[in-house]
Amino acid sequence: MIFAVALGLLLVIICGYFNGPRAKIGAVLLGGCLIFDLGRANLPWIIHWNYQQKYEVGSLNPIVKFLRDKPYEHRVAGLPFHPPQGLELFDVLYKIEWVQHQFPNYNIQSLDIVQMPRMPEDLKEYKKALSSRGDLATAPLMAREWQLTNTRYLLGPAGFLDMMNEQLDPVLHRFRIFQRFEVLPKTGIVNSTRLEELTAVPNENGPYALIEFTGALPRAKVYSHWQVSTNDQAVLAQLGSAGFDPERNVLVDSVLSDSQAGASGGPNVNGEGTVEFVSYTSKHIILKTKAEFPSVLLLNDRFDPAWRVTVDGKPASLLRCNYIMRGVQLTPGAHAVEFTFNISIGLPFARVQVEPDTQLVEVTFNVPLGLPSYITLSAFGSGFVLIGVLMIAGRRNASLRGGKTD
Repeated sequence: MIFAVALGLLLVIICGYFNGPRAKIGAVLLGGCLIFDLGRANLPWIIHWNYQQKYEVGSLNPIVKFLRDKPYEHRVAGLPFHPPQGLELFDVLYKIEWVQHQFPNYNIQSLDIVQMPRMPEDLKEYKKALSSRGDLATAPLMAREWQLTNTRYLLGPAGFLDMMNEQLDPVLHRFRIFQRFEVLPKTGIVNSTRLEELTAVPNENGPYALIEFTGALPRAKVYSHWQVSTNDQAVLAQLGSAGFDPERNVLVDSVLSDSQAGASGGPNVNGEGTVEFVSYTSKHIILKTKAEFPSVLLLNDRFDPAWRVTVDGKPASLLRCNYIMRGVQLTPGAHAVEFTFNISIGLPFARVQVEPDTQLVEVTFNVPLGLPSYITLSAFGSGFVLIGVLMIAGRRNASLRGGKTD
């Protein structure tokens, strides 16, 4: 039916019925037909949400409320184990409502990636090196990944706690229950029919828990001991080794300026440095550090060559630490360290990227500097001006022809 109407309109337009003053009527009819057709076709895919209910505006559940407080200081992940029978509800709620909606909305950073059809090779190798093979010998690799990635909180059935301490961290037993809860309908809802109508309610005997892993590294840490290794496979093997202590040592991929200290693994000093977050956004991070010894600052955020780092306002060399994280070398004393993300010089096109932790989609318009870019911008500008001139000239000619006809 719609196709027949559209085809009829086109035939009438081609025959010239809508020439002259009736051209506007033809355009309106054809546009209306298009809008009606698209609206009808897309109607099944238009979903309406009550955003106040979905994001619990004014009554946020205590688990999400806790995780959103200074989210840059920790990451969160769901337990990777198949839930026991009868406890599958939260697994679905977490993977759909929390990771895809609640976490991005409240900027909660998660180790769980919702969509990544083409995983970068470095991330693939990193996860492969720290993945359990399904046996007790490699089970601690799971805890090592959480440790290296600053994943301090885990969500899932509370009954897994003992197993995690015995198999994933058999020596130190650093997993503990932080908050138990149950899943119930939100306030005002009697019979829930959708996941967005469910929430977490604290309960000391609840079947689910927010589990704290006290062995997770902080998001930023100052090290007095470091080891230079340019062999990526050797670094990956060492990261998963039981003999490697991420609390005391960090691996860097390039020789530092103090070659003697780097070769010996860093100076032998007592005490620890301090790190304080001044501000944290997805592309701009400012830290204050203090250490009375030569050190390496490790920031447990993913490395990318487009990041730039300055120390006390002066450019510094960005280090790739622990295979996939960022860092910078520091001299003794107090420093202001600033990480900024800059897209390299290229054509002035928009770039779309997804923040790995929060799944936020960001569109960045890159207008670079340099002679080639100015030439490109001039060409684009000239093209738009030419199009505008042609449109104005076309309208003027059309009006003149109309005047002669009259």
